Amino acid sequence: MLSGHLDNDPSLILSMSKLAHFSYLQNAASIKYFFQEYVSNEKHGGKRGIIARAISRSNNSLDKYASMEQTQIIFEMVELLLHLTRKKQKRTMCLIERLLKEISSQKNEVNTRIPTDISEAQAMCLDGRHSVFLNLPGNKVHNINDHAVLSISNVVDHIIGLGVPVEWLQDASGKRNTNGINGSNRAEEVLNSVLLSCEDKKKQQLVV
Repeated sequence: MLSGHLDNDPSLILSMSKLAHFSYLQNAASIKYFFQEYVSNEKHGGKRGIIARAISRSNNSLDKYASMEQTQIIFEMVELLLHLTRKKQKRTMCLIERLLKEISSQKNEVNTRIPTDISEAQAMCLDGRHSVFLNLPGNKVHNINDHAVLSISNVVDHIIGLGVPVEWLQDASGKRNTNGINGSNRAEEVLNSVLLSCEDKKKQQLVV
């Protein structure tokens, strides 16, 4: 486990002999953890040793210890990632990388400000008067007889304004669209009703 240096380093030879006292645990990770936790003179040596090996990507170092701050940060990151799907894990790490790059460059007209507590995050992202979420474009909600309703014309205005492709029931050339809900019986009834209404209006105009 610590090959290559044993013949020349008495301290490592001593470490290996002490390490053997924990061999009954039969698990390499447990042996290293409890060795650094109880044999070393480092406070919280077991946890700090795990983090040091994780950071250095080496399982052979038993004399290196991360700081307590490093240890707490990495363990909290582990806890966070454990509760995320793999897709969200990737998104989280990508976000951290982009934030670090953005902070280091600061070439924008508005300097990047990273929320450092939940109240600041809520104010900037979700609930604050100037938050991102509350300033996204959206339809005005109306209350009619204790029912929340939206204006159809307002919905259409937003859809077109946002560049969302519109699938008409029937286009100007008369071509019928039956994709998705447009192919339902109710869609057919609505189209026929609209066309009938248009025909009636044309007849009224001719009479006038």
